[in-house]
Amino acid sequence: MMRTTAARHPATTVVVTGVGLVGVGFGTLLTAAPRRGGRWLRLDATSIRRRRTLGIVDLTLGVAILGMRGSRRRWLPLAAHSVMHLPYAREYLRDRRPVGAAVMCGLLAFDAVVAVAARPR
Repeated sequence: MMRTTAARHPATTVVVTGVGLVGVGFGTLLTAAPRRGGRWLRLDATSIRRRRTLGIVDLTLGVAILGMRGSRRRWLPLAAHSVMHLPYAREYLRDRRPVGAAVMCGLLAFDAVVAVAARPR
């Protein structure tokens, strides 16, 4: 049986789990408390409906990442999670918060690197 990169590097598994936990945390916050979560994340110009949608996607991907532990396909929700940062960046740009948008682009790159590291060889 071929081992995944994450199986060869326990630190990758820890980082992947961290990404999943953050997705579940922020997703839960924006889904359950979109007003408070939106204020906390400085998504002031984002509608409640968009906040909740972002939260549901973040939560779903976070659960998928955590739930697929040991799966050779765990990198797929990680890759999707990296792309999910683009709608967040768009919302920050709409509210003229370029630093928030830049942080989201940085997280996109980080999650993409983690997805590649978790992908089986």
